[in-house]
Amino acid sequence: MRATTTTPRKALPPTVWALGFTSLFMDVSSELIHGLLPLFLVVNLGASAAVLGWWRGSPRPRRRS
Repeated sequence: MRATTTTPRKALPPTVWALGFTSLFMDVSSELIHGLLPLFLVVNLGASAAVLGWWRGSPRPRRRS
């Protein structure tokens, strides 16, 4: 039976951690805004149901892959 040796892994640099957490927080914040924006439009700006329906049903630009 062959013995396997494991090499210790190097820790990730702080900049990688910072970019990872920045990406996580950006994703979370965009999801929160996407869910709360219709409520803000109706309650604070006084948008009607027709305006909200038009805004939600309007075509959005697609991201190019």
